[in-house]
Amino acid sequence: MFGPPGVGKGTLASQLAHKLGFAHIATGDLLRDEIKAGSPLGLKVKEIVAQGGFPNDDLIQELLMNRLGRPDARAGIILDGFPRTVNQTNILPQIELQMGCTFNVIVLDAPEKVLIDRILSRLICTGCGAIYNRHTAPPKIEGICDHCGAEVVARADDTPETIHNRLKIYQEKTAPVLSRLKEMEMPISELDASGSAESVLDQATKSF
Repeated sequence: MFGPPGVGKGTLASQLAHKLGFAHIATGDLLRDEIKAGSPLGLKVKEIVAQGGFPNDDLIQELLMNRLGRPDARAGIILDGFPRTVNQTNILPQIELQMGCTFNVIVLDAPEKVLIDRILSRLICTGCGAIYNRHTAPPKIEGICDHCGAEVVARADDTPETIHNRLKIYQEKTAPVLSRLKEMEMPISELDASGSAESVLDQATKSF
């Protein structure tokens, strides 16, 4: 799953994973789990993430490969937030070999104003990680997750300053990944993500 912050990668990846019976693997969630656990790794990345930055490629690769070893990944995987740099694309053939799979690339895009508005309206469940939008898709009970009953909050790093920083980093480091994926001749579907979650899911499902 490829696209800028706020484009809806997490929502679409979760919906697709449920529909296809795949494991949804979000590198951002893996990092936040480490931070929440207070692990040595989590302490290292806490300040970086809070400022809207990203940990180095070796750290991300370590987290990802550990996650791929879990039983639920055997049926299939959806990678959300990886690869984020050109260097990270080098591990994709290794993953394909290890998992016995081939990757399809879904590229999502939307106008910058849409991206910023979505991020500022985003809410995350502190328990299961479900994603909400305070305007278009709020929880049924304010502040409470529909699925697990845990608290639903805005992410601490979803501020105007960190959003602009993330979009800048995306343009500088992540957007060139698409060119590299094309060079690797991976199947690529480019989707307009400015519409409803239902319409984007319909487009994405047809790309498989």
